[in-house]
Amino acid sequence: MKKAIIFDLDGTLLNTDLLIKKSFIHTFKKYKPGYTLSEEELLSFLGPSLKNTFSRYVEEDQVDELIQYYREYNQAHHEDYVTIYPYVEEMLKYLKAQDGVLYSKDMKILYYYPAMKQNKKFTIPSTVTRVVRYAFANNNFLEQLNMGKNVKYVGTKAFSECSRLKNITWKCKAQTIPAGCFEKCHSLKNIKLGDNVKNIKTGAFKQCSSLNRIYIPRGVSEIEDYAFSGAGKEFFVAGNNIDYSSNKGVLFTKDMSGLVAYPGTKQGGYILPDTVDDICAGAFSNSVGLTEITFGKNIYAVDMGWFDKCANLKRINMPPELQSVDSYVEYSGLESLEKVTLSESNKYFSIYDDTLYSKDYKTLYVMPFGKSSLELAPQVESIVYLDMINDRYKNVLTKNSFSEINISSQNQYFVTVDGVLYDKDITKIMLLPGKMTSYKMPATVNDITGILNGFFGETEDNIANNSLSDISVEKENLLYVSKDGVLFSKDMNKLYVYPQEKKGNYTLPDETTLMDMFAFTEARGLTGLTISENCDRIYMDISGCAALKKITVKDGVDTFRIKAAETLNISSLKLGKDVSDICLRGNLNKAHNTVISSAAKGKDAVEVLTGIQAAAGEGDEEIEFLTFKDMSRYVEFMGYRFK
Repeated sequence: MKKAIIFDLDGTLLNTDLLIKKSFIHTFKKYKPGYTLSEEELLSFLGPSLKNTFSRYVEEDQVDELIQYYREYNQAHHEDYVTIYPYVEEMLKYLKAQDGVLYSKDMKILYYYPAMKQNKKFTIPSTVTRVVRYAFANNNFLEQLNMGKNVKYVGTKAFSECSRLKNITWKCKAQTIPAGCFEKCHSLKNIKLGDNVKNIKTGAFKQCSSLNRIYIPRGVSEIEDYAFSGAGKEFFVAGNNIDYSSNKGVLFTKDMSGLVAYPGTKQGGYILPDTVDDICAGAFSNSVGLTEITFGKNIYAVDMGWFDKCANLKRINMPPELQSVDSYVEYSGLESLEKVTLSESNKYFSIYDDTLYSKDYKTLYVMPFGKSSLELAPQVESIVYLDMINDRYKNVLTKNSFSEINISSQNQYFVTVDGVLYDKDITKIMLLPGKMTSYKMPATVNDITGILNGFFGETEDNIANNSLSDISVEKENLLYVSKDGVLFSKDMNKLYVYPQEKKGNYTLPDETTLMDMFAFTEARGLTGLTISENCDRIYMDISGCAALKKITVKDGVDTFRIKAAETLNISSLKLGKDVSDICLRGNLNKAHNTVISSAAKGKDAVEVLTGIQAAAGEGDEEIEFLTFKDMSRYVEFMGYRFK
């Protein structure tokens, strides 16, 4: 048996991030002139396919043209922007394993701390000067980490999603806490930062929801947007820090003119000081404890993206001199918003049924999705939220608490039928009440975008969350039909929507060969799923399927690829004999005991286990490729058991 380590080239050995960003900026400059891509937005492009990314911004018939333009620039400027990651050449020549951790031969670089290594404590050796990106990512056992005193460099997301990590001592020489360094370390309670820390990058502590008091040392001179998104109960800044200050636990610039970060778990309402005239991007993002916000007199423009995933925000008191609102372009998660208020003397906006409109009530800007019902202004012509769905913007909020939506019959643009909002001709579903349990589709409907899950692309934020347990369709409809409460194309060839609250096991009909990738996303009542033999290729997102325990894939299915945005409870995945391509994205079982069995015995790991093939080894003989049969030798492997 030959032993080998296989490395991905793009993004592993070669740093292509700058090339990718430049290529997107170049493409947007031509096809979306005037649109400025934020750094957070550019980072979100690293991963999804070009088709998924561009389809958020342009019509479908333009996507291929943008992809071609992007690739031409990308290929032409490869040598200009692509660099080899530091120490890659040395790494490829010299590797060493010690106590199950992968280092460079001289022990100066830490490359990989295994995700399944079960030690609770770890101290980075004093020889180590560099910790590469993702080195500790996704470990579910480590609770305490001590940085080696000589560490000078830490890579992007080096400790991200370490679910049990509680304590960090950052007493090392590294001056920068990189982007996403501790992102989604939900158990992290304490971190001690040394005075030498100067820079805290984007998302460094994003969603570290258990952090209590966050201390900003005297040396910190740069805190990037979203650095503490959803983190901490309060901030405290060293008195001799010349760039930042704190007030009532909130992080500001030194002169209190800019609000930098609001604690993610700080409870209650908040009144902005009148000194504030600028709010940093992501300042309130993921602040789940925030229930009410009142703006000060020096704020003239409000970006609703500031409140991305403020899941418990119920009331927004707009600034008295409000002049502009940027609504729902780059955010989601305001499903609890019940009321928007504004001074009646405002020259630019008005309030109708706790909803923010233009002064003439023709344009709806901010919709209170947490109300039990919604009455739209009779004059409304444009609903910004719905317009953005049509323009395929990403991360548009689809969750709501409405039991019904109403509008005057005199309105020329919209109509409601049984509490559902449609265009005037009842051809397009505009907005479905989130509390509706049973929906009957009219015969005239030919556009179902408003009830599709994830119709903006592959992202966990784009889920049309509802309470449906049953969908029916009037028999005269020419495009759609329902069977057992599930929505299909008229010929039953494609499954579009499985109701999210429909309970029990489900077997795909024999005549169904296709299904929407997000058909089962957030199917909270689904307990078991059987894929028929006529579906030869399966691509599906099962995020939010908390009750799903078993998936059976019958013979005939060639490709089976699933993803989940979070850890699920699947205990059994049975694959038919014809599966030759399987990809699993996400940890499928909390207890790490998902059993994967297959009739396709003896196939190579490279062929059968695309996406979960990895390394395993002992001592100094690290890492061999494993065949499907070989997997049974390991009690645990990437959170799965094989037989």
